[in-house]
Amino acid sequence: MTRTRRLLTITGAAVLCAVLGASLAACTPGVPGDGASSSRPSSPAPVPSASYDDAIVPDVAGALDEDSAGTEAVRLADAIQGLIPASSIVYVDDHAQYVDATKDSAAYYGVIRTITLEGGADATAISASIIASLEASGWTQSQATDQNGLALTALVSSLDPAAWFVLVGGDATGTQPVVSLQLASPDLT
Repeated sequence: MTRTRRLLTITGAAVLCAVLGASLAACTPGVPGDGASSSRPSSPAPVPSASYDDAIVPDVAGALDEDSAGTEAVRLADAIQGLIPASSIVYVDDHAQYVDATKDSAAYYGVIRTITLEGGADATAISASIIASLEASGWTQSQATDQNGLALTALVSSLDPAAWFVLVGGDATGTQPVVSLQLASPDLT
């Protein structure tokens, strides 16, 4: 798959996430005792300064196949999720799978995680912190949107055709804040 087609795929994912973003919080379990009112902060927390973190850099040694891409995708998703304070996480909906090639796209390994946070957490500030850490570690932002409590940013691990892609989202629009991660390996065919 060409770099342009992969970027269009990421762009399509960003648009899809924007459309579905408002309903993400409704798909996640609430915190026991959580009322109907939102406990979102009135203003976003400042993004802490970030530094290079080797754990969130893809390991590009050797050729990738389904097994090695799956292992690396899960390792990267775990490392990125590890940037979120564990005490803020209420629930993680985790899906990882190999996606077969079609006539229009190459095979890849993908991970999607929807991370439900406790009611007082600022999902957009947490996603901004994750993005800052990824950028400090060499990832390049390819597209971003931040509207009305829903922030989505697409990043690539390099400008090489064998780049990893990640879409980081922060959704503070519902009663339960959510951070989403969508990670895709380079083409495997």
